[in-house]
Amino acid sequence: MRDTVAPRKAVCSFFGHYDIYDTDLKQRLTRALFTLAQQHDAVEFLFHRQGRFSHLCFLSALMTKQHFPGKAITLTLVQSEKDRDHLFAHPDLDVHALLYSLADKVLIPPIRDTDHPLADRKRISRWVLQQSTHLVRYLYRELDELPPKDYQAIQHSGATLLDVSSAETAAFLSEQVRLLPAQEQALLTGWISGAQKKQLGTQLGLTPALAGRCLSRAVIALLKSLQSRYAKQRRESAPHVCGIVSMGTVSYKTLCLFEQAVLLLSRDCSVSKFLVASEYGDSEYIYLLNQLPKHAEITVVTPSPVWTGPSPFPFPLPYQNVEALESPAAADPLSFPKALLSRSDYCICNLPPNLRHIKSHLTEAAGVTVLDLGQASPAARGNR
Repeated sequence: MRDTVAPRKAVCSFFGHYDIYDTDLKQRLTRALFTLAQQHDAVEFLFHRQGRFSHLCFLSALMTKQHFPGKAITLTLVQSEKDRDHLFAHPDLDVHALLYSLADKVLIPPIRDTDHPLADRKRISRWVLQQSTHLVRYLYRELDELPPKDYQAIQHSGATLLDVSSAETAAFLSEQVRLLPAQEQALLTGWISGAQKKQLGTQLGLTPALAGRCLSRAVIALLKSLQSRYAKQRRESAPHVCGIVSMGTVSYKTLCLFEQAVLLLSRDCSVSKFLVASEYGDSEYIYLLNQLPKHAEITVVTPSPVWTGPSPFPFPLPYQNVEALESPAAADPLSFPKALLSRSDYCICNLPPNLRHIKSHLTEAAGVTVLDLGQASPAARGNR
């Protein structure tokens, strides 16, 4: 496919760890994708894996699409037919179902499903790699999540590599490897260089099973150190803010998607402060929001200097603060949501089709990523 891709079109996929180990990963992802969009007239982003890194890639690609409305940018989920049908039947399932509703389309690759889901996913990964002109990579070799041949396939795929891993984290891991016991250090160093576990065990006088257990202990020790470092960085970094406006009519599906959106942003994007438009101060949304992220700060924002919230009886108020924005310009009906979003990093909204055109106005505040829960499911628009 690479030979037939137009010179100004990029097909970009993502390979990385399931988890996230850097608090600034979103910024580095966004810079890489913005540069890609600037260099091409059209970009198709392919998503075929789950996990926190994959979810963060999707949000960065969504922000890129919103930032470059004049570019032909497409967000495509690559799914087996079996997985696609399962998501379509259970739109309230999990975060992946939320991304399913926000994607532009779902692509079923020409690969026959078998009774071995893990093998099927590996075949889909290889197929996606073959389609890609660009590959965003987030891999620390010491964490042992892919076998050496998979690293080699990524390295020699022919796609342009966009590495978003952190030099500081790589240096931290190298230092942690040097602190491991000598045997575990030798195993891990040999594994990173491409040696087989059986070969390494023979060199160290270990059985293959014992070599595997020693290698697992080394990786677990590195993961614990990395996760502790990441948690400390999150506590010390400034929290991100999510604005909640234009939510429209409440429905079961919207509440399910809203729940997944809040969990996604609070878990993967360091969002711990929510600014809620006052019209939703006594809605199901804010009561659900109050139950979801731990230690979240919820502020009801009103355009009026005087506003009385719902009665605290029989339940306590589902928010901590009430704040009035400075009087927005009455001539602009969008002045209040734009003022609220000027203080936000993310926005959750639920725009009906006849108001979808105002999204560009809602994103005027620099750096805001909009999760529009009212966006139609890609299944209704067909697959390539």
